[in-house]
Amino acid sequence: MSWNVSVVGRVQQMLVALDLPTTHLAGIGGWNAPHPDTSFTGEQWFQAWDEWNRNLQEEYADFLGYDGVDWDLEANDDMQYDTFPPSVLTLVGQMSQKLKQHGYIVSLVPPQSYFDVQTSQFSPYVYYPPADPWHPEFTYAGRNVYVYWWVKYATTHLNDSSLEVPTFDFVDVQFYESYSRSAYAVDCEGMCFSDYLLNVYLKNISSDSWKVNFSQNSTLIDQIVKVSVAKQLVIGLAAKKLNDKTLYLDPKEVQSAWEELQAVGMDTPRGLMFWNLILEPDNVTDPSNMAYGFNQILHVRDDF
Repeated sequence: MSWNVSVVGRVQQMLVALDLPTTHLAGIGGWNAPHPDTSFTGEQWFQAWDEWNRNLQEEYADFLGYDGVDWDLEANDDMQYDTFPPSVLTLVGQMSQKLKQHGYIVSLVPPQSYFDVQTSQFSPYVYYPPADPWHPEFTYAGRNVYVYWWVKYATTHLNDSSLEVPTFDFVDVQFYESYSRSAYAVDCEGMCFSDYLLNVYLKNISSDSWKVNFSQNSTLIDQIVKVSVAKQLVIGLAAKKLNDKTLYLDPKEVQSAWEELQAVGMDTPRGLMFWNLILEPDNVTDPSNMAYGFNQILHVRDDF
């Protein structure tokens, strides 16, 4: 792939001029993208990535560098990538810890089935049908593979310090995964999004009842998985419904869910994200504009 760093740099400088502090992460992976080459270690990959990021800042005067990495490894039509072997799991975990030790932001962006609070199953394979009883022909779902990183590499010791910090700053869960749990609840079971988010999704996290049986397919012990809703959880939604596969929610529906969470005294998630900018309406004040609608909920910026 090509990285149009000059464009990224111009946007970064424009945001600085507008006094709009913005974090820029480099996404690694994506649908049908290859997984990292495990002939190199996580530390070697970090050194290469860090050098690349620094060199680009010297080559392009406007480019301010990437602030970290967003891990987005997913399934692939190439069957060699239909599993996350121990070598890949270790590489990503170790590189993430090195990134954190050097002051970078590290996040995970799993499809919902790869970080599924509604099941205790664990598997490194990502060729399953959806866990809910629909679309068995779709064989690209996972069983909590990203939770391995969340648990195994949960914390990092900073260099020359006894201080231990979370390795992953946040996890942005793709509710827009094809035939996701959230899509099944809303589109098939007829649940409103507020009901699903409060009484199914967040209930499983907040009650400390989400236990993952890692020992089924790994050397980790079975254990309760903890996620701070307010500090670590980001909900990912689609800017448009694509091919009747993805969940689409009007921003007003999301706002209603946030208001209901606040009304009952529950923590609201740290944030919201959407996929992707190309699908976003150009008119900022369009009611379906995700950036505008999410800002009305999160109040990250002054009204624009």
